[in-house]
Amino acid sequence: YWTVKGLSDGYWELRNEGSAMNLDVNYSYTADGTPVVLFTPHRLENQRFYILPGTMGSFLLAPYNAPGQCVEARGDTLEIWPCDAENPAQNFQQISCLNDE
Repeated sequence: YWTVKGLSDGYWELRNEGSAMNLDVNYSYTADGTPVVLFTPHRLENQRFYILPGTMGSFLLAPYNAPGQCVEARGDTLEIWPCDAENPAQNFQQISCLNDE
């Protein structure tokens, strides 16, 4: 499970509940193919993401630190590549939602 938390600056933080770690652009790099990993939560820009509209109700994750890049599924890894809403590997979907409140 993932917790998606809105931050006051309009970005989002994504935390994996199993590991209590955040989605993180490795070393804040911006080059094509940079891995997206789980890392200890912090408030730096490489753990902040825009949520952009995708196709057919899906969404793209665009890291704050890498303008024009989006998270892309590549096999069993995640990497950043130029945003392309037509690329199915960049389109993510919410499959369930739990509300603890």
